[in-house]
Amino acid sequence: MLKPLGLYIHIPFCVRKCFYCDFNSFPCDGDMQERYIASLLREIDTIKDYAKEYYLDTIFIGGGTPSLLSEEQIQKLCNKIKVSFYIDDDVEWTIECNPGTVTLNKFRKYKELGINRVSMGVQSLDEAELKAIGRIHGLKEFMESYAAAKLAGFENINFDLIFSLPSQSVESFGDTAEKIMLYKPTHISAYSLQLEEGTTLYEMQDSLEFPTEEENREMYEKAKSVFEENGYIQYEISNFAKPGFESKHNLKYWSQDEYLGLGLGASSYFENCRYDNPDTFDEYISFTENKKVLHLESTRLTREEQMSEFMFMGLRKIKGVSDMVFKERFNTSFFEVFGDVINKHINNGLLVREDEIICLSQKGLDLANTVMCDFV
Repeated sequence: MLKPLGLYIHIPFCVRKCFYCDFNSFPCDGDMQERYIASLLREIDTIKDYAKEYYLDTIFIGGGTPSLLSEEQIQKLCNKIKVSFYIDDDVEWTIECNPGTVTLNKFRKYKELGINRVSMGVQSLDEAELKAIGRIHGLKEFMESYAAAKLAGFENINFDLIFSLPSQSVESFGDTAEKIMLYKPTHISAYSLQLEEGTTLYEMQDSLEFPTEEENREMYEKAKSVFEENGYIQYEISNFAKPGFESKHNLKYWSQDEYLGLGLGASSYFENCRYDNPDTFDEYISFTENKKVLHLESTRLTREEQMSEFMFMGLRKIKGVSDMVFKERFNTSFFEVFGDVINKHINNGLLVREDEIICLSQKGLDLANTVMCDFV
């Protein structure tokens, strides 16, 4: 019997680097795009035999900015996926799009190719805040891109939002949260800004004013309140969805399910191993041209590491982790393995137990990293 598998494909190109971004992405020209697509097709040829006993139930084309690809390039990529893997009839197939880089014709092509979910990098509905973080779009481009997606027939649309931006107030983020409801997305990801070394904002942080930790928590609580009042269910620390529209692909990461990552710098989790692809453009192209195995590093997780990951990743889910599922995977109870840690955080109010389920409490959601570190 075939087993489910996720597929992630990384498109590293962008118009320019956003000031907060530490992802593996960079500006490109047409020749780089063509060479990269050709390399992805070659990588699919080298990896497809690994997946003969699997079917794809989620596909995620992320970046970077996949919507920079031409219609012809995205068609080549999608057609190659279709002929190389078994694909579930009910597959969740996502493409990330940035406002200002996508057209109605592109959206129609995505729909024609079988893509059925769009993830749009909105980040804020405040023009000054967008400019402060180096986004290439404004409200006009966002509204045009959203209208084009709807006109092309997309119903399953995610919006990414970021809070705790430079000079952002609780009120201005609350205004974005309220206004985003007018567009009725099926899914919202709301993340707190992280200052990552090597980014523009990291270098500029001493000259900028950022919200305090207390204001950060207020923004998070405001988002939860607004979204829940409008019928969204929080199913993960930073993710909210209309019932039935939870991201199946992202749930794979949090549930320690298997996925293959293709492209420059992509990671995989497959048959209890973690793999990492080359993370520079020239190295990635060279590996595919020489038909070498792309994974520069592979790590087979020990049983103890697998159990730890199951716990600290799974606790990101609002419903928590199930001892029944843990027993099915590891033939033991997590109360036997992590009993001291679990009891510690139940006693300090950060974890809640309901029969064989444990999950973060409301207080625990604010201190999630504290809890998760104890399972490593």
